[in-house]
Amino acid sequence: MTDCFTLGRFGVAVALVLPGLVACPGCRGAKTITVRGNVTFNGAPVAEGGISFAPAEGQGVGMGGTIKDGQYEVVSRPGVQPGPMVVKIVALRPDPQAGGGKPTLVQYIPARYNEESTLTADISKGENTKDFDLQGDQK
Repeated sequence: MTDCFTLGRFGVAVALVLPGLVACPGCRGAKTITVRGNVTFNGAPVAEGGISFAPAEGQGVGMGGTIKDGQYEVVSRPGVQPGPMVVKIVALRPDPQAGGGKPTLVQYIPARYNEESTLTADISKGENTKDFDLQGDQK
């Protein structure tokens, strides 16, 4: 997969981080799960991006949201169950090496935090605080 996305393909990057966000018929009355926290990359707040939480077992409903100025808050949808989750984080920024024409964005968060995520979090019912301090090479 290429590291560069055009603005028109930004939706593809967001789709990578927001899997499993589907309604669950018959899941009414479930308790809400809220996860909030901070996301930094090499010590600096992630300006804009996306974060998702998907059941570690691969079955069930996930949840996700946006990162703004290094902070996020995700509120569950019906059907989301507490437990171990795989966390995926993406963030794009303009490619400094791109030529003229359409603006090109580059995914600068390493794949080990998104496409090949090694991040996990144990999520409980109610309120959760999970901070992520990501490290990696600057692209």
